[in-house]
Amino acid sequence: MRRLILLASLGLWACAPSKAKIMVVLPLEKSGLSYGIDAKNGINLAVLDLQEKNIQFDYCDTEGKAEKFIECYEEAKKKGANVVIGPILTREIDDKAIELINKYKIPVVSPSITTDEIFNKSEYIFGVAATNSIIAANVAYVLSNAGVNEVIIVKDPTSEYSNDITEREKKALSKYNIKVVDEVNFRGARTDLINDLKNSITKFSKAEQKPAPKGKKQEQTTPAPKNAIILNIYAVDLDKILLDIRNELKYNGILAGPDAWDEIKEQPVKIPGENFYIAHFFPLENQKTQEFFNKYKQQFNAIPSSWSALGYDAVSVVINAIREAKAVETQRIILRMKYQDYSGLTGKISYGGDNKPDDKSVVVIKYSGDTKGFLRRTNVAGAIAQ
Repeated sequence: MRRLILLASLGLWACAPSKAKIMVVLPLEKSGLSYGIDAKNGINLAVLDLQEKNIQFDYCDTEGKAEKFIECYEEAKKKGANVVIGPILTREIDDKAIELINKYKIPVVSPSITTDEIFNKSEYIFGVAATNSIIAANVAYVLSNAGVNEVIIVKDPTSEYSNDITEREKKALSKYNIKVVDEVNFRGARTDLINDLKNSITKFSKAEQKPAPKGKKQEQTTPAPKNAIILNIYAVDLDKILLDIRNELKYNGILAGPDAWDEIKEQPVKIPGENFYIAHFFPLENQKTQEFFNKYKQQFNAIPSSWSALGYDAVSVVINAIREAKAVETQRIILRMKYQDYSGLTGKISYGGDNKPDDKSVVVIKYSGDTKGFLRRTNVAGAIAQ
């Protein structure tokens, strides 16, 4: 009898569904946000490359809204999803969403959310991108290496991302003895920002004239400290904002920013001066990223962004975890996720038992004229920004 029961149970297991279910939740067509489509394209290309037949994919449009993400997550629960990939914006996961994630315990793997606090609130939310702490630490590090002593920070007070990365930059800058002379709020209008910055840049220290030493006729000049403006904002016309700062304000210091600058596409808007930003991906970094760039362009007739590469890496990490788990049970997949050690398009993704890659590297991109150029990949620990 025991033998018959065992055989029956094995028969039931053989008949059970063997496909893992992944729900992809992103801001798609209804949102009008290009980076949602970029992430979806990256995910689809990874699915083609990895040729995993034992995974079923569904898609849900969050429209870039937290309430829509909750609807999509509820839908994932109803459909028996084992993993959710997405969302990509910090504003899509609020406290209600986190409460639901902690209740259902379906892991959420975000390609591009970088706000540290979100990952601290739930062990079921996994990050793929370098967090704000890491990005802020590397912004400060590069400015320090450039000899900068003073900065103005531009932030969007309505954006959790912008506020968070600004606070972390301030902590990191202080470790390098770089003074924040002013903070300027971006209210959405380019002309208003330029007017506000016109007043703000007067707060930078000026060159000082000292009396001539005894026996000499000529005064001594102490040069002004080197300065920079950091723009922690998402704006569709960010390239034009940079151009206005250069042309209208005649500002010739460094312009710098975090990964939000990936909004700037390759286009014939020439930005003079020294401009750089910290990003997750650069297509011409190495052979692997170049191959991805070529395949992506051929498949979608578009240039891949960081969101494209992060989407590719997110689904690659999840598929690796499912393969290693050798099962479709969510808890086994979560366990394998926590110990993934994956070399991706956006750098090494290693969780070490955690839910975010704390040692993730980033790339420094120089925006010169109308082109972006790869400077180097760097890995400054985010601890100095915490």
